[in-house]
Amino acid sequence: MAESKISICSKLMARQGLTIAFAESATAGWLCSEFALTEESGKILKGGIACYDAGLKVKLLKVPQELIDQYTPESLEVTREMAYRLRELIESDIQVTVTGLTTPGGQRNAGETGRHHVCFCAN
Repeated sequence: MAESKISICSKLMARQGLTIAFAESATAGWLCSEFALTEESGKILKGGIACYDAGLKVKLLKVPQELIDQYTPESLEVTREMAYRLRELIESDIQVTVTGLTTPGGQRNAGETGRHHVCFCAN
């Protein structure tokens, strides 16, 4: 069973005839899987990509490596670019992307554990 907020969101989206797609890093597909658990999933959910590794952001979503090198894979700038690129990969009305550091590590921002970025595009 999906979380209640996601179920409500799914119902509202279905009433409006909207579809959604995800590219998730830090959440590793959790948001997409929650939407898949709703009664409306067949009407609204187009799909999702779990791109935890930075290389997948480049390979699958075509995020420029230079952008990742300049800002880090977990940055707002990369998260925003992922949303724009997702539009080209999965046709949907809404594209949602999530990055962040769930554990210490990352490339240059190990002190920012717990910081997440969420971006979306709506066509």
